[in-house]
Amino acid sequence: MDGSLERGKQTLRREIDAIDNAILHFLGARVVAASKIAELKRQANQPLQDTAREQEHLDHVEHAAERLGLFDPHAVRQIMQAVMAYCLRVEEQGEPGHDASQVPGW
Repeated sequence: MDGSLERGKQTLRREIDAIDNAILHFLGARVVAASKIAELKRQANQPLQDTAREQEHLDHVEHAAERLGLFDPHAVRQIMQAVMAYCLRVEEQGEPGHDASQVPGW
């Protein structure tokens, strides 16, 4: 029984690793897209942060999580807030390693 349990855990952990890799890919793609928007805003002399748009998007994500019924909508909102804050920091500071050419498929 122990061997079966260990094999089951290993299989599920590999699945989690694959999911985490996909999440990282999508986070990288999001940073690239947000950076492209930031560049357009710079060219138009617009502020990088659009708090009204951010709140609208956070509301959308929270409601989508609620409709799915699989997630705590408030927790999803907090996660997305962290992602958005990170993207803004990258846009403002131009953190190294966030060149669009470094994200596969972009």
